[in-house]
Amino acid sequence: VVCLRLGRTYDPSCMQLDEVLVASSAEAQQAIALCTVDVDQVPDIVATLGIRSPTALVFFYRSQLMSVTTGGQVSNHVFWPVQTKAEFLDLASAVHRGAKEGRKVVNSPKEVTLTAGYS
Repeated sequence: VVCLRLGRTYDPSCMQLDEVLVASSAEAQQAIALCTVDVDQVPDIVATLGIRSPTALVFFYRSQLMSVTTGGQVSNHVFWPVQTKAEFLDLASAVHRGAKEGRKVVNSPKEVTLTAGYS
């Protein structure tokens, strides 16, 4: 599974997520390859994926985009704040398990209430 962090390195939410990813990288490396992507460098990808939030995580498995369900809604990217190492590892584990089982949509281990402005 490949996890792309899409964002701008100077954005506070992106910096917070990067800290979580760095803290998680050693434990996550068995299941997830982590990559950071500057959204200003790949605007076509951002548009194709429909990403409007300042920071997002996108998961791929065998070149297939993975989606995550959050309280009934399905999204092809994680846009809510992943604030702790444990939270990211739970999410990465859920995506990895789902991918290995052949699913393209996995359930988020955390229930997320979608707020206005994020989709």
